[in-house]
Amino acid sequence: MGLATVVAGRFGVIAFGKQSNAKLGTGIGFPVPKSATQDPLYNITRSMFTSAVNTKFSALLNGVYVADLVLIGVNDLSTQTAKGNANSSRDAFSLVFQAPLRSTLKQDTYLLWNAKLGTFKLFLVPGNASGRLGPHLEAVINRIFP
Repeated sequence: MGLATVVAGRFGVIAFGKQSNAKLGTGIGFPVPKSATQDPLYNITRSMFTSAVNTKFSALLNGVYVADLVLIGVNDLSTQTAKGNANSSRDAFSLVFQAPLRSTLKQDTYLLWNAKLGTFKLFLVPGNASGRLGPHLEAVINRIFP
C-alpha cells in the first residue's frame, strides 16, 4: 500500500504538470522529441486547414490508396479564454472529412496528401454515420505550443 502511494504520488505530480522543471508545452516536464517537431503536421495550423476546406485529401493506409476525402469542416474547439486571447499558446480544433458514398473506412492512422498542405499522418475516426454524400471521418487536434 505504501509503495502504491509513492508511485501514484509521483505520477500525479507528472500528470498535473507540477514538477519543478515542467514548462508549458514541453510535454509535462519532458522535452518534446525532435522527431515530433520534424513531423509535417507539427507545422500545419488551424488556419491552414481552414484554407483547405472543400479540397481533396488522398488517403493511404499501409501504403495502399483507399479513397479521396474532402475536408468539409474545421471546428474551433478552443476554450473561451483561448478564443479571446490572440497570444494564446493553446489551439484545439476538429477536422471533418467526407468519404466517398460507399466507403467503409475504419478508425486508423492514414497517410494523407493534399496539394496545399503536403503529406502527413492523421488519426481518423468515423464520425457522422452517413452524410448525405458519404460517411464522415473526424480528427481532433489539441495543441499547447511551447
